[in-house]
Amino acid sequence: GFQQRYPDASAEKIERLNYELGVIHTMGFDTYFLIVWDLIDYARRRDICICTCNSLIVLRRSWRR
Repeated sequence: GFQQRYPDASAEKIERLNYELGVIHTMGFDTYFLIVWDLIDYARRRDICICTCNSLIVLRRSWRR
């Protein structure tokens, strides 16, 4: 995904990406991010209104409407 969105990314941006992914992994949020991504992908495919702030709460409220 990163290479497709940023084909000409500088070494600094790649280093920052690796740092951010490392923090996510170190804090144990890998699974959380994958689950949230799956929920957002599901909602987008079904044209369900989503907002990424407050992740799951907003998605759930949007789905109920």
